[in-house]
Amino acid sequence: MLAVAVADEDYRQAAQLRDAAEQLDAAHPTFALRRRLEAALSRQDFARAAALRDEIDRVNMHAVADRCKPRYPLGLVVVHRRLSYRMVLFGADYRCRAPRATAGQAWGSRRGELQPWYHAAVDERDKSTGDNIVYVAEDDCVPAPPGVQVQHPITRIMFRGLHSQRACPGYSWYVPVGNEEAENMRCVDG
Repeated sequence: MLAVAVADEDYRQAAQLRDAAEQLDAAHPTFALRRRLEAALSRQDFARAAALRDEIDRVNMHAVADRCKPRYPLGLVVVHRRLSYRMVLFGADYRCRAPRATAGQAWGSRRGELQPWYHAAVDERDKSTGDNIVYVAEDDCVPAPPGVQVQHPITRIMFRGLHSQRACPGYSWYVPVGNEEAENMRCVDG
């Protein structure tokens, strides 16, 4: 549009478009990068386009990470908010990395994909059929009461046992293997 305004010698319109573009650039750092990416692609400068794509990914990851830090530590025993099964968290992503169809109904939750998502092992007593490893949105996790244990082979492979109640009162938390500083880790921010 800016090029059309300049070609038509409508300099007032061109100045307004330029000012609007500068405001967008100031509002979000990826707008300028995206314009440079489009220019690199139109010149077929694919090496530059790849570098710009990587820079956009880095900027976006930092923006998402600032908003979406996982609230729960790995090893915490939680209960699924809607389905009520017990599970232990063993991995976390800052945002959903699964396709919409895989993520299911949580995409319709308040925070949708832009919230931490956890890899969790479901208690074998609670989920008898299907995969006992799930990918669950943080909004669907509620910390389990103290003393709740999860029966799943992963608890013997990835964890050293339950955390002491004096170090993590009010929660049921498995200590990850190789985590020698578990006593000093935060439990859950209120």
